[in-house]
Amino acid sequence: LVTDITRFVNYCKKKDKLPCIRLNGTSDIQWETIKIDGHNIFDIFSTVQFYDYTKIPTRKVSEYKNYHLTWSYSEANMKYANWFDKIAYNIAVVFNGDMPIHFKGREVVNGDESDLRFLDKGNVIVGLKAKGKARKDMSGFVIQAT
Repeated sequence: LVTDITRFVNYCKKKDKLPCIRLNGTSDIQWETIKIDGHNIFDIFSTVQFYDYTKIPTRKVSEYKNYHLTWSYSEANMKYANWFDKIAYNIAVVFNGDMPIHFKGREVVNGDESDLRFLDKGNVIVGLKAKGKARKDMSGFVIQAT
């Protein structure tokens, strides 16, 4: 990972671009807990903007200014869903139907326009439109928009 990020940072320098990396695609690895010679990836690459979605509501990453988390909401488990008002991160919600303007008192922004979650303003719902098989999901992961 360190080698790949180093290559990417060098590539971005050549292209005069700022590097940003989403470490978890389908996983939810808590990178803040993994140490390499006593440092985590955010310390090693302090000039890189990292971001992820997470299902883990208790993650503590506020000390890492270059790591942005968006919590993925679901009503599939009400114990999990009850974390909604306790989450300090922006919250991603998958909607089926028209994207609402507000959800549970928070403004909804269109998360399908870009994946760069660290650019979102704070305290918002990142609305994602259900796609593919998710359009038929009735587990509680997809919220039926009205």
